[in-house]
Order: sequence, then C-alpha cells, then structure tokens
Amino acid sequence: MRRFEFSLDRVLGYKNQMLDREKNELARLRMVKNQMDKELEELLEEFQVVNHKMMVESQKGVTALKLKGFQFQLDCLRDDMEQLNEKRRDQDVLIDEQLGVVLELSQSVSGLDKLKDHQKEEFARYEAKVNETEISEFITGKLALAQQM
Repeated sequence: MRRFEFSLDRVLGYKNQMLDREKNELARLRMVKNQMDKELEELLEEFQVVNHKMMVESQKGVTALKLKGFQFQLDCLRDDMEQLNEKRRDQDVLIDEQLGVVLELSQSVSGLDKLKDHQKEEFARYEAKVNETEISEFITGKLALAQQM
C-alpha cells in the first residue's frame, strides 16, 4: 500500500514559511508601536509634572523668565507628542497593511490545507475501495478453487 503524497506540499511549505515571516514582521511592527505608546505615556507624564511644577511656582510668585522657561518646556513636550502621534499614525497604517498581507497568506495556506485534507480523504476512499476489491477477488478465487476440488 503506498502512502499519501500531497502534490502541492512544497508550495504549502513555502507559503507557511512566508506566513511565519510576515507574522514576525507584524509582531515587530506592533512592538515598535507599543514602544511609541510607552514613549507617549512618558512624555505625557513629563508634561503633567512640568505643568504642575509651573502651577506651584506661579502660585508662590515666579519671574517672567522662569515662567517663560516652563512654557518653553511645555511647548517642546507638546511638539514631541505631536511628532510621536504622527509616527504612531504612520505605524498604524503599516500595521494595517501588514495585517492585510498576513490575512491574505493565511487564507491561501488555509485553502491549501483544505485541498490537502480533501485529497487525503479521496485517497483514503480509493485505498479502501482497492482493498475491498482485492479482498473480494481473493475470496472469489478461494471459492472457485474450493469448488474445483
């Protein structure tokens, strides 16, 4: 009895490798986005600290120069947050595109897996029919031989 061989096994293996590679790229893009989120949180915390410090100092009475320094820090932090938010939006676009690639490859691999399963079932049915025919011929041969004796 011969064993089942899927004719597109190499293609399936290649597609699985591509899928793994693309999933790894998606994970890397998401990791970069998470790092950006963390940086944004840190900038926001720093903004709140500087803003609080400015409020406390202004209640005590502060020079215009010191107030201008606080305002400059806050403006720089705002600019950094805006730039980081823009990078995050760009990263979201890259993630969405990569997710599309991963989904397309997943569907392709899934289709090949279904085809392989279907062909395997057909092979099993064929093998069962061949075995049934062989058994039937064997029994017929035995009966014919028994009648000749």
